[in-house]
Amino acid sequence: MEKLLHQFKTVADLKHLGAASKVLYISQPALTKNIQKLEERYGVQLFERHSRGMLLTKFGQLLLKHCIHIECEYTLIDRGIEALSHGKKGDIVIGCGFAYSSLLIPILEKIYNLYPDLSISLVRGEQEYMLQGVLTGEIDFVFTGIDSIISQEKNTVIEYIMDIHYSVVVRSKHPLIQAKNIQLTDLVGYKWLQFALAKDHMFSLQKHFVKNKIEVLDIALTSNCVRAVNYFLHQKDYLMLCPTILAEKEFNATVLDVESLPTIQLPTGAFYLPASSQITYIRDILDFICNELKKNITSIYNL
Repeated sequence: MEKLLHQFKTVADLKHLGAASKVLYISQPALTKNIQKLEERYGVQLFERHSRGMLLTKFGQLLLKHCIHIECEYTLIDRGIEALSHGKKGDIVIGCGFAYSSLLIPILEKIYNLYPDLSISLVRGEQEYMLQGVLTGEIDFVFTGIDSIISQEKNTVIEYIMDIHYSVVVRSKHPLIQAKNIQLTDLVGYKWLQFALAKDHMFSLQKHFVKNKIEVLDIALTSNCVRAVNYFLHQKDYLMLCPTILAEKEFNATVLDVESLPTIQLPTGAFYLPASSQITYIRDILDFICNELKKNITSIYNL
């Protein structure tokens, strides 16, 4: 990255000229002068001095975003050249949303057999964290829901794979399991657990209940911790909305067949930087996983 931009990014990251000058091995007056050069080049103020340190202006925020992309491009260039010149299968980092984690495990086993030289890291986390990881080059590609956050990021490629369906699930001892022709009104009176990553879908279900003049759902616990939600689900007769494909695998839960339940689904797929897909082994792995997922959609939903 150009020297002045690198220095600007370091100040933006550390929010302090003195700390940045030590990291960059440059005197503070020289660093101040270089920041001023950048401001003169663009004709705008990039930082504002506060008691909390050097804070970015709206112009500085825009420049920082571009600096992150530039730095990522340099990293990808290095990886691409190394892979092309040495034929090396390097490291690859795959991110995934909650619903994809169980789906990817058997596919990764196939990849290990096909690419023994490849080192794979699989990370699961909040969507915003993974999006930031893609933009900085720390994550090569992510499989997750395609919502407004993902769709608005113009610097990434979005590749649709499938819709993830959501169902109401319960523990094996729940009285509704024995019921026939379960109606929406039969769900009233039970407390709900809300897995944080299904919050938007719970909101859609809430609206459907209100529209049909049924009592609002009584949510007892909201958590993004799988272990916590799973523990509570098996303690009492709770109801929970979760991806159908994970009901048995993740929660050992039973899907209720509820009549008049609205279809709740989330379009999902892969997103990544265009430059990432130019690296041969990353493109090969991405294509392999996407093909395996699409090929197994029928068996995934037991159709």
